[in-house]
Amino acid sequence: MRSIRLAAAQQLARAQQERAESQARSARQRRRRAVYLLGALVVAVRAALAAVVFGQCAAQSAAQANQNLSVAQAAQATAQGEADARATQQAVAEANLTRYDKTVRLWNVATGQEIRQFIGHSDVVWIAVFSPDGKLLATASHDGTVRVWDVASGQELRRYAADALGVENVTWSPDGRLLVSVGDDGTAKLWDVDYQTTIAYLCNHLQRDLTEAERLQYKIMDTTPTCGQ
Repeated sequence: MRSIRLAAAQQLARAQQERAESQARSARQRRRRAVYLLGALVVAVRAALAAVVFGQCAAQSAAQANQNLSVAQAAQATAQGEADARATQQAVAEANLTRYDKTVRLWNVATGQEIRQFIGHSDVVWIAVFSPDGKLLATASHDGTVRVWDVASGQELRRYAADALGVENVTWSPDGRLLVSVGDDGTAKLWDVDYQTTIAYLCNHLQRDLTEAERLQYKIMDTTPTCGQ
């Protein structure tokens, strides 16, 4: 009877030991599973953080790219506008050049009617100025000459080779005997309009008319006799 009880106790002890070992194995498995899950959670969190960081970087990069694109588009628009403006200015300049006929015109202010034309310049005329007494007209042209005209007849009286690059402006002295021209070469030149005193002096000494070379030297452009017969 005692041996039967001992065997039963041993069998119970083995069963409890097996149960304890089984529980221990289950606990270890649960711990390992918890560690695995914790590791997976850490990895997932890190991946999520990395995704957030990368997303922010991507958003910043996209914003910077959009900003750069906007700047480039604005620069392109500005450059195109400047190019269009230059093209327009060039077109206007070309249109103006084709419109200039190199003619000076005298108009009646009250009626708006054209009275007379002063024809002779070979390029654009920049300015026309009346003499103090109103009888003469001085013009400056891009053809390099300053010319003096008779207002009553429109005839060219004097021509001065002022500047080969062109003459931008001309004005009279208060007494109407001198002209000042301003050329594209950056110089201002003084001209004697009434050079009859000089001609009279030369004719008195030469006792003859001026030669072509002398006319050029003294800038006498008209071809009428300068000294009496």
